[in-house]
Amino acid sequence: MRSLVLNAALVCLLCLGLGSAPVAACGAIREEMWVKTERYARRVGLEPELLGALVWVESRYCVQAVSPEGARGLGQLMPATARGLGIPPDRLHDPDWNLWGAARYLRSLWEAFGDWPRALAAYNAGPTAVRRYGGIPPFPETRRYVRDVLYVYGWLKRRGGA
Repeated sequence: MRSLVLNAALVCLLCLGLGSAPVAACGAIREEMWVKTERYARRVGLEPELLGALVWVESRYCVQAVSPEGARGLGQLMPATARGLGIPPDRLHDPDWNLWGAARYLRSLWEAFGDWPRALAAYNAGPTAVRRYGGIPPFPETRRYVRDVLYVYGWLKRRGGA
């Protein structure tokens, strides 16, 4: 199975603070994971590169990732969000369940906010914060997050995917 590692410059930029995931990360998008990313993105009408960018920034494609706040898996879903999506707690680290949930949740946020920057901000800071501030909240982490996901998305689009 071939493995694709994002170029060293991108990995370096993201590890130097441009991302919100831990530095000790997997750093590769294996072909098997990219196929799953494409499948679940297309099922809900997302571009695979956008879902892939979100997952890269969230977890660096680390299936077992857990944030200090308790978000889990590839898409770093919070247990309450996952529960609301119908994902059993014991499936949060299952790549299929987590990618499906991340895709479905991101799509629902796009439907709620109508543009990707606000949808991504809601994925990171929560929909309530985006509504409260009438757009991307002034939180540095959330602003970095939106910038990073859109940067990786553009990079993946230029490459034609992972």
